[in-house]
Amino acid sequence: MFQAAYQGHGGEVFVLDMGSPVRIRDLAEKLVRLNGFEPYRDIEIVFTGLPGKCTINIYSSNGNFVHKIEHTDGSGKEDWDLRTEFNQYIVSDVYIYTVESDLGKHVDKFIVVR
Repeated sequence: MFQAAYQGHGGEVFVLDMGSPVRIRDLAEKLVRLNGFEPYRDIEIVFTGLPGKCTINIYSSNGNFVHKIEHTDGSGKEDWDLRTEFNQYIVSDVYIYTVESDLGKHVDKFIVVR
């Protein structure tokens, strides 16, 4: 419970009661459901700003290969459903990805918390 107090000029004490504590994770899951999605199933990673044609390789923090995406539609954007090459959902981790094209190679990372 979060409480804040303030003493007025006449000696009054004002208390703000924020109610019962709420876990951030529970709140986030409720927000996902309110938007018509199922947590941990319907949320995707979206790669943006991609070259017209490129290959995205995704690796876990220990260097294991996770998934490969061939981007060929020229839209500059590619969705990923958070599944491995074996159609298994990924776990919480820091993931490293590479984007390779005729323009060169870019390496970056993202984090997934489940």
